[in-house]
Amino acid sequence: GGEAFAAAAASASAAAKALASAAEAVDVIKDYDPKVEPRPVLVEAPAYQQHREPAASSSRRASSGGKKAKQQQQQQQQQRKLSEVERMLKGVTTSSGGLKDPVYALDVLRIMNANYSRSELSMILDTVLRAPTKAIREQFVKLNALGALMVLMNRFRRTQEESKLFLPLLRKALDVCLVLPLSKETICKTKTAKSTFDAVLFELVRHSDQQVAEKVHRMCAKYLPEELSKHNEDRRASGLLANANHGRGG
Repeated sequence: GGEAFAAAAASASAAAKALASAAEAVDVIKDYDPKVEPRPVLVEAPAYQQHREPAASSSRRASSGGKKAKQQQQQQQQQRKLSEVERMLKGVTTSSGGLKDPVYALDVLRIMNANYSRSELSMILDTVLRAPTKAIREQFVKLNALGALMVLMNRFRRTQEESKLFLPLLRKALDVCLVLPLSKETICKTKTAKSTFDAVLFELVRHSDQQVAEKVHRMCAKYLPEELSKHNEDRRASGLLANANHGRGG
């Protein structure tokens, strides 16, 4: 079992390298227009809950002395130092960074937005990546986490500069995809205004970054083996044709 898995992993790595070297790298989305890339429709769960610390009761406030007031002031100052994303995640995650309960999955997806900083996006992706139970991972899939991830991955590749800047996040987003319990049906039906998720994967399998190409190849080999085989054949045929035309021209 272990030898077979190692051989399969080595084969996937070799195939990804071959594809990346044989084909033109696809690191940037051509003619990308965020105006036609709307936020994905999240499947609604129970009403969104604001995660705030409960306010102290009036009796407690009345009885608190100067020491308690000072402690409260220090806590408020510490809270102000946290960003919106950090405060929200602190309320729904455990000390290890995993989600406390499947009910909070929608809360996390609501803030999976490219307008946040790279460090905040990394924290959001980590929260999904560290989901401690299968039930939580399944809940993310049910709520269309793949759609939210697809929008992020497209935003990460708007320009050559952004493609380099957001490369670590693109890798992490793919790691999230790899841990989620997906299916061929889920992948093929996930789409935005401009493309489908499977089309995005077959673009990324030709990414110049070896880690990106390998992760995508693993996903395609698991969920879209027939489509991947056809894609590889088409790329090889295209490469042979280009070489033949080049030879005739020379």
